[in-house]
Amino acid sequence: MVKYLIINKLRNVKQLKQNRKMVTLKKFWSETCGPCNALAPTIEQVKDQFGAVSFQDININNDFETARSYGVRSIPLVVIEKDGVEVDRILGNQPASTYVNKLRAIA
Repeated sequence: MVKYLIINKLRNVKQLKQNRKMVTLKKFWSETCGPCNALAPTIEQVKDQFGAVSFQDININNDFETARSYGVRSIPLVVIEKDGVEVDRILGNQPASTYVNKLRAIA
């Protein structure tokens, strides 16, 4: 029993370490925001190029607390994190190349 628990804990620690060494793109948006809706296909384009990056859509109306914790004042807002630490913010609807270049520089 003890051997099983130790192996399980080692797997969990390994998985946590792998998850921390990750790039995450968080898009803050609202369904009533025109530029946010225009940004959606752009982010989908970028998503197709970066399989190792985690993409998260955060609707500020449904997840107000998360938006507040990130200090979101305007949308659309894209926050890029590496290893759980914010490394960049991109405000407004930008071309796909902007997001691609930022992710390539970080990854």
